[in-house]
Amino acid sequence: MKFEITLDCEQKDLLKILTDYENLPKFLPRQLSNVKIINQNDDYTTIEATIQFKTLIRKPIIQTIKILENKDGLSFSILDGHAKNTQSSIIITPQNNSIQVKIDVDLKLSLAAKILTPIIKREYKIVLQGVLMKMTNEAQSVD
Repeated sequence: MKFEITLDCEQKDLLKILTDYENLPKFLPRQLSNVKIINQNDDYTTIEATIQFKTLIRKPIIQTIKILENKDGLSFSILDGHAKNTQSSIIITPQNNSIQVKIDVDLKLSLAAKILTPIIKREYKIVLQGVLMKMTNEAQSVD
């Protein structure tokens, strides 16, 4: 799954928001109930994310995610759970007075979770666009 959007903020400001992992539930309050850093070093950060859907699945889903940071964005690997081995990246490229954000997700779902694939694909772009616009508003308020 791929998504691309142009935003009016600085690359460093968006990266600062994206890497404030424990604050991410603020941008996804209906889906992400908690993020806890379980390991952080110079090479990568490992987080535990608690995903809570309010409609279909009532039981929280806990995912361990390894995140690699670089100057242009982030790469994610889901280490366990229903989406184990899912790989994704966020690449942020400056363009004049804006930034281009490219998100690529290679979604891997367990057999039990495969029924969610159509829902995830349908909601993916809508949710990402909303979250990135909230983050852009916050980044602009920092300036």
